Amino acid sequence: MNLTRKYYSLSFKIISAVIILTGIIWNMIDPWGTHQLTGFAVFMFYTLQSNLLVLGVFIGLIVRDIKDIKLLSNGKTLDHSKTLIYRIQAASVVAIVLTFLVFWALLAPPVFSPDSELKPLSLLYFSNISIHLLSAILMTADFFVFSPRKTIKKTDIYFYLIIPFYYLVFATIAGFAGMVYRTGADGNPVRFPYGFMDYDRSGAMVIPWFVGLALLYFGMSFLLFIIDNKIIKNKQ
Repeated sequence: MNLTRKYYSLSFKIISAVIILTGIIWNMIDPWGTHQLTGFAVFMFYTLQSNLLVLGVFIGLIVRDIKDIKLLSNGKTLDHSKTLIYRIQAASVVAIVLTFLVFWALLAPPVFSPDSELKPLSLLYFSNISIHLLSAILMTADFFVFSPRKTIKKTDIYFYLIIPFYYLVFATIAGFAGMVYRTGADGNPVRFPYGFMDYDRSGAMVIPWFVGLALLYFGMSFLLFIIDNKIIKNKQ
């Protein structure tokens, strides 16, 4: 990658990081009053945790680009053997694309129901678009446009599963420990962040959801590996 392209890459990452950070802060503040959880409590949701991961990765990539720009400016060549940050970026791509898919396929449609507490227009709020759409688009675009190819190792796709399994354990422990996200339509507290994780209301029926999402996550990781190593030609 030449110096000019590195500057484009750095600019894109900085703009992306600012947008995602703004979206996270906007959700913490919740100026429109659409959330029942605000402040640091919003990080109980996978959505905010995956966005925080993406923000952290963008910061790491910004640091990497700055170092690469200094090397190129001094007439030195880049060390393409150091790929850890790009492998972590790939993990964040899968994590945030899952956020995108689950929200728009499972969580957004019920908003159009007459019984929904939210209005369909709320889907277009910046607080929603930033964390459920823009972050996925920006991170995925950066990975395919600016990151070097053939950085993902086949063993990485198994390590990527740590992210959803970590959240499953995290949210389950928090729920059984007394975390309350909101009050349900039945008047009882909702102790789990998403309907497909609600042991109280669904019981053992949450297990097929867990298995299905784990398979989806693994499938996306494997597909990204194939695209990165087999389909798209390497660009330095």
